[in-house]
Amino acid sequence: MKILAHRGYSANYPENTMIAFQEAAKMAIWGVEFDVHLTKDNQLVVIHDESIDRTSTGKGYVKDMTLEELRAFDYGSWFAPEFAGQTIPTLAETLAIFKSTPFPINIEIKSDIFRVSRH
Repeated sequence: MKILAHRGYSANYPENTMIAFQEAAKMAIWGVEFDVHLTKDNQLVVIHDESIDRTSTGKGYVKDMTLEELRAFDYGSWFAPEFAGQTIPTLAETLAIFKSTPFPINIEIKSDIFRVSRH
């Protein structure tokens, strides 16, 4: 059986955060999986949802914010108080964690397709 760390070590750490990826890199797993979204200023960030509402102290869509704006929010305290202060990681930062591991990396590129209602 091949075990993938889904969104990092998301069972014990806030998903898609540096701590979740750092801890996953220490595990005896087969690989890692995560999603990326494009920010308003064309940066690739690692987050599952189109919005930051569920996993941060902020509200809004990734596509509508710059990396600097996204990093103003906390991405760890929703999971547990001891993870307060986690920021949204970039793709480059996340890949750097796994550079020295043998793990295959499965990256899902999100398209952020939004339906426009017509009246």
